[in-house]
Amino acid sequence: MHSTFRSLSQDHTKREFRDFLQDHVEAYLDLSAKTKKYFSTAVSLWDAEFYVQVDDDVHVSCQRMPNG
Repeated sequence: MHSTFRSLSQDHTKREFRDFLQDHVEAYLDLSAKTKKYFSTAVSLWDAEFYVQVDDDVHVSCQRMPNG
């Protein structure tokens, strides 16, 4: 289901966590576009060695990441 409205909880979450992707619609079929926008925006905002995008159902073990 593709929803074109933003719920109050989504707005609250974006403010609370300072989400920098403000102008997209949350929809399963738009995940690849969201990923592309995330990485292009992150690269333009921050100079980092690597970038990681995870969802709320993903656990990242920092101890298992290489130290570079």
